[in-house]
Amino acid sequence: MQQAAADQAAKSRAAAGTPVAVVAAELNGPLAAPVWTVGSEWAYQWEGPDGKGTYVLSVVREALRDGIDCYVVKNGNRESYYTKAHLAWVTDMADGAEVTHNTPPRPQYSWPLAVGKAWEQAVTQENVRDRRTTETIWTWTIEGEETITVRAGTLRTLKIVARNKKTGALIHEMWYAPAARSWARLREPLRGGVRERELIAYKIK
Repeated sequence: MQQAAADQAAKSRAAAGTPVAVVAAELNGPLAAPVWTVGSEWAYQWEGPDGKGTYVLSVVREALRDGIDCYVVKNGNRESYYTKAHLAWVTDMADGAEVTHNTPPRPQYSWPLAVGKAWEQAVTQENVRDRRTTETIWTWTIEGEETITVRAGTLRTLKIVARNKKTGALIHEMWYAPAARSWARLREPLRGGVRERELIAYKIK
C-alpha cells in the first residue's frame, strides 16, 4: 500500500513538474554548488534486480545538524540531511529516529565541478539501529560531459564515477544535471545485477 501511494505521488508530481528547457544550456566553466529552496522536488523511477518503482525527494526545511547548516530532504517517512555548503550527506532519520550517520558527511560532489576533477574521502557510516559501522575510502572522478535523455527531458550532465579506493570496485556512476540542480541518472552495481535510477520530472522553487 505504501509503495502504491508513493508511485501515485511520483506520477502526479511528474505530471506537474517539467524541465526548465528541453535541452539545458552548455556547461560553461566550473559549476558552483546549487542553492536548494523549500518546495523544490525531484521525482525518480528506479529498476533493478530487487524490483522497480518510483519516489519523490522534496526539500521541506533547513535545519542545524551536528552544528552544520543543512537542507532536509523528505522521501516518504525518511528525512535526509545534506550540508548546504557542499550537499554532503550527513544523516538519515526515519519516524524521528536516526537510522544512518556519516562521519564526516559524505561528499557526493566537490565544488566547483569540472571535467577531470578528482577527490577522495574516508567516511565512517554508522547503522544506528544495528550498532554497526563501516569505513570506506571513497574516490570520485568527473569523467566527462554527456548529454543524456531521461523522462524529465534531454539534459547536459557531468558524469561522476565513485569507487572504493581500497578495492577499486565501482560504487556508482552518476550524471549530475545543473539545470535540475541534482543528478539525472544513477547506476549502482549490486550482487544480482545493476540498479538504475533516472529523473522523471523536477520542480525548482
